[in-house]
Amino acid sequence: MILTYLRDLLVTVFADCHAFGRLHARLRRVAALDAEASYPTPRF
Repeated sequence: MILTYLRDLLVTVFADCHAFGRLHARLRRVAALDAEASYPTPRF
């Protein structure tokens, strides 16, 4: 019984970390695009 609980807990934590990683990547991408729009790079 305890093993089943630990397995479910591990699966839940892994799923949460995966979702957080995807959200973090999306936020970083949006922040990068926002910075690029705010500070346009000079074009020669």
